[in-house]
Amino acid sequence: MRILAALLFCAALLAAACGGDDDTSPTPVASGSPSPTAAGSATETVGPTATATRTGGIEGVLDVPAGGGEVALAAGAYRTARFQPEAHFSLEDGWSAAFDTERFVDLYRGEDPAENCVCLISPDGVFDTESGAKTDLPTDLVTWLTTNPNLTTSNPSSLQVNGLAGRQMDVELKAGVAAAKGTYIAAGDQSFVVKPGEKQHLIVLDYRGKPLIIAQRTPAAEYGAYFPFVESVVGGLTFAG
Repeated sequence: MRILAALLFCAALLAAACGGDDDTSPTPVASGSPSPTAAGSATETVGPTATATRTGGIEGVLDVPAGGGEVALAAGAYRTARFQPEAHFSLEDGWSAAFDTERFVDLYRGEDPAENCVCLISPDGVFDTESGAKTDLPTDLVTWLTTNPNLTTSNPSSLQVNGLAGRQMDVELKAGVAAAKGTYIAAGDQSFVVKPGEKQHLIVLDYRGKPLIIAQRTPAAEYGAYFPFVESVVGGLTFAG
């Protein structure tokens, strides 16, 4: 009887150890509405998802021409060649890259690099809301965004992206505002724009005392459908340097 009981106990342990092999993927970060929560809510943590977990395998380098170009990317882990701080992330099938500069990275799905894209931005200025001239980066970029008279933003909410604290919000060009006033963030030679009919989701991280932006850019009608693709990138995104 003791031998039989021991065998049954071992069998139970084996079943418990192997029973979860059918689905070991973490639960995706966002479910339901992709919009940020209201200000004052609990801090959200954006962590690795099933498709964006770095496993220590071979990591490719973004091979985008210095002046920009459309480069299709195979699924896998990547790091930036020029962007600073160096970004590490994983991609599913279907992504391409258009830019990898010291201050701007454009990853996109589909045919248009300016639509359905995730951008990494190390801003070095903003554009004056009246004259459109490039000016110094404000001390509090989130406040500048939410008080920009040309933009409509949601209430910023706090979050963590793999250990980095930040704020997130939706951004749209205010109704009736000229499209030319949609240019609002400067990143070296690049200008980040929100166009009429477009809805963006910005995550402004604090990276060693300086703002670092992760931006989703997509037509407003496709915003919700595209959000899971953004999560798959952001979930495994880390920075170094």
